[in-house]
Amino acid sequence: MSTLQDVGFKLARNGDAGSVRGLTSSLGQEGQQSGFYRSLLSKKPSSKPFLTTSVADFLYSFLQQRAIVTCPYKADEIPLKIFPALDVLTGKGGTEVEPVDQHLRFAIDLGHFGDGDKYVNGDGKGLWITYFTGPLLPISVPVENIKWNGRTAKFEAKFPFDANEMMGLTIASLTTKNNFTSAPEVVSSVIAGPGLIQVEDKVISWDGI
Repeated sequence: MSTLQDVGFKLARNGDAGSVRGLTSSLGQEGQQSGFYRSLLSKKPSSKPFLTTSVADFLYSFLQQRAIVTCPYKADEIPLKIFPALDVLTGKGGTEVEPVDQHLRFAIDLGHFGDGDKYVNGDGKGLWITYFTGPLLPISVPVENIKWNGRTAKFEAKFPFDANEMMGLTIASLTTKNNFTSAPEVVSSVIAGPGLIQVEDKVISWDGI
């Protein structure tokens, strides 16, 4: 989920130098493991020269949405936001997405979350899909063709692959703004997320390399 970059950033910002050595050590060994497993799946050992960054709130939300999490602390005492899920419908739930410019399809269910109330049954004006890809600044594109059914909706958004070389992992969120100078800045504008998009550049055969 590309969150260790955010952890490292927060450690540096808070002056927690003692934890940096262990964190960077784990990054190296996890990279080695990932490269080995990817090669077994006929994938390039690394999907990008610089891997996609993210924010801790997205990982926390993803775990709440997709897994049963037990924790000795009260959830409302953890200073991280929990967002409703942003489902990617293109490909196989966001995997095996073709490496081309295209429109991706998304779905949301706002349920009991109230942050998106003013947009329910609207035409999507003022809503954006914001992408994290590699170390680039967040990329925002407007929501298109939104269709509501109560508090659920399906819609589309452009996936500007060629201009931004969006190979590997891209992380999407539904936001109310479209001009960000950093990944952490996105959090305060998120209505739903994260949506995970995986574009693969597979190796046909290692024997021919």
